[in-house]
Order: sequence, then structure tokens, then C-alpha cells
Amino acid sequence: MADLPGPPQAGRAPGALGLLAYERDDPEAAETWYRRAAGAQHSDAMFNLGNLLRERGDLDGAGLLLM
Repeated sequence: MADLPGPPQAGRAPGALGLLAYERDDPEAAETWYRRAAGAQHSDAMFNLGNLLRERGDLDGAGLLLM
């Protein structure tokens, strides 16, 4: 599925779903939703994705998002 341009709030729903998945201890689903929201330039999702990657030990991936 291609990312379509949209308004700044376009990433809010996927970001919220990512947070919900994370809180339900489903990091794989959280990553999927955070990546979708990050693709829509949602800064909170980028931060959350960076933290998720850091927790997983992917410091290179996290560093790109948390800088």
C-alpha cells in the first residue's frame, strides 16, 4: 500500500493504534502502526517507533528516529 500525502493529522489514527498495540504487549503490531504513522510524518509515532526499536536492541534504527 503506497503512502498517500495527507494533512498533518493523517498519522494520528495509526499512531494511536500503535500505542494501543504496544500497551497490549504486541510490539510487532505496534511497529507496523508506528511505521505507517511515521510515514505520514507524525512525530509522536516516530518517537514511539524509535523507543520500540531501542527496547528491541536496534540502536541504529532507533538512533535515526530519536535524533
